[in-house]
Amino acid sequence: MSLTAKPALNHLQLTHNTQHHSARQSLWSVLSATDTPYNPNQPIIATGHQPALWHPGILAKYLATQALAKHHNAQTFNIIVDQDTAPALNFKYPTQQDQTLSLNQAKLAPQYIGAPATTLPPADTNTLIQNIQKIQANIENPNLLNPLKAAVQIAPKSKNLPTQIAHILNHLIKPYDASLPFILATDLLTLPASKTFIAQLLADAPNAIRHYNTAVNKYNTAQIPPLLVSQELVQLPLWAIKNKARTKVYADITTQNHILVDDHFNPIDSTYTLAPQALTLTAITRLQLTDLFIHGTGGYIYDQITTHWLTSWLKQTPAPYSLITADLYLTFTCPTATSQNLITAINQHHHLKHNITQTLPDAHPDTQHKKSLLSQMQQTQHKPDHKTDRKTQRKTIFKKIHTLKDKLHQDHPHLLTASQNTINQTQSALQNTQIANLRDFPFILHPKQSIISLIDQIDQQLNN
Repeated sequence: MSLTAKPALNHLQLTHNTQHHSARQSLWSVLSATDTPYNPNQPIIATGHQPALWHPGILAKYLATQALAKHHNAQTFNIIVDQDTAPALNFKYPTQQDQTLSLNQAKLAPQYIGAPATTLPPADTNTLIQNIQKIQANIENPNLLNPLKAAVQIAPKSKNLPTQIAHILNHLIKPYDASLPFILATDLLTLPASKTFIAQLLADAPNAIRHYNTAVNKYNTAQIPPLLVSQELVQLPLWAIKNKARTKVYADITTQNHILVDDHFNPIDSTYTLAPQALTLTAITRLQLTDLFIHGTGGYIYDQITTHWLTSWLKQTPAPYSLITADLYLTFTCPTATSQNLITAINQHHHLKHNITQTLPDAHPDTQHKKSLLSQMQQTQHKPDHKTDRKTQRKTIFKKIHTLKDKLHQDHPHLLTASQNTINQTQSALQNTQIANLRDFPFILHPKQSIISLIDQIDQQLNN
């Protein structure tokens, strides 16, 4: 287990921005899963992720967010990235039979591939329970999934799939005091602060996106693509969602008052749902809604673009951000191996096929016979015979060596079988290692004590 925090948790400085009470009050009025009113005297820490059953590295963000909130007397909220199109109900899990691990993929409910999650209805509760029970029948400790079944059963009625998953996740992490009030990313764009930002982006589209592209090019390791800027259209870092499809958004700048259009040049009206792309999401949040944003690995890389973009375009410095992630691994009682172990086993098998006599006693007749043939082969290199004769002699000896090799294979098949079995066992052990080294199994497959140990690491670093 390892925890990664940049900067270290005990070095994080939280400065309360007191200039955006109205924006934050509007946010708090629409947050889900909270009974705590907005307190203008407390700073705010935010995080977010796609709706899915997270692995422990993502869970670490939420555990750290709550730990930091307690430490700094801050309020918190969670952004559900509901515009994402990744399947939300895939469930990856390992199984072990005898000494071999296998990797399995299950779907907890039917999924509409390619659709933004926000357009999908909640999954049927009975279907979820049935599919969880199927997984339980395959894993060594089925009780690990009982909390998931309970969370599914008590989740309140939800307007869509991301909201349902957010409630399920909050129930699962409640025992660790990590559940957070949440807002969908699409709902975040309906806030006054978001509308103001988008209006500013639209009105100043060519200039704003030139600054955006400059920042993207400066930090190209983030692999965020630049946006189109032409005399007629400027692509904006937004999505337009309609009929289970997500399209790019452009500013039509051919008129004095720019308008939003989709990638077929249709005006974006109230039949569309606007959603932020990654940098817009963190730009709005870090400018007005939070005093610290907790990222995972990907967000930590790309949000340096956001900082550069906003400071160069708007001459405003957004709230700081940090990286929190963790590597937790499941434990298994099965053989493991490295790639080098497999290479060694293959090389030894290849060598054995041509040198079985090396496994036999030195006095064995076959060993002595091969030594004699090799000696004869060596002597042909020094004889002054005609070249053709020497070639014929070597060919004859070589044939005898192969005849002896075939005889050895027939006389000692168990040696080759054992060597091949070693290769097979090493391949299986290597597969075990590769599966055991995966860090992205859902956190609910990890024993509770592992999560508690992660919490202890967070607390130790924060209070060190």
